[in-house]
Amino acid sequence: MSAKHHFRLRHLFDGSLITNVWVRKQIWLMLLIVFLAIIVIRNNYRTEHVLRETDKLKRELKELQTEYLSVRSDYIQRSQQSEIAKKLDSLMGIKESRVPTKTIYIPKDE
Repeated sequence: MSAKHHFRLRHLFDGSLITNVWVRKQIWLMLLIVFLAIIVIRNNYRTEHVLRETDKLKRELKELQTEYLSVRSDYIQRSQQSEIAKKLDSLMGIKESRVPTKTIYIPKDE
């Protein structure tokens, strides 16, 4: 056999490729390459999964922000003085005073 190593498809099928000295010397390199390829494929799948999850969480965040704004707007409207006065009047018969408050001044002792 010559010093050159020719790869032929026939060698793969008849098993002589595996018994070749050069292939046996390089088996650990080949296994390392296969292992690294598996890691790259796994990382690609993991990255796609993380991106899908991120998109899902962004959509959920947008929905929650919309809900928050709606609830906040409702809360602000209900907590206005005029709204509270209407509720107190309709539920308990308590009416808002129309008379302005008076300030009492107490002179300081000098």
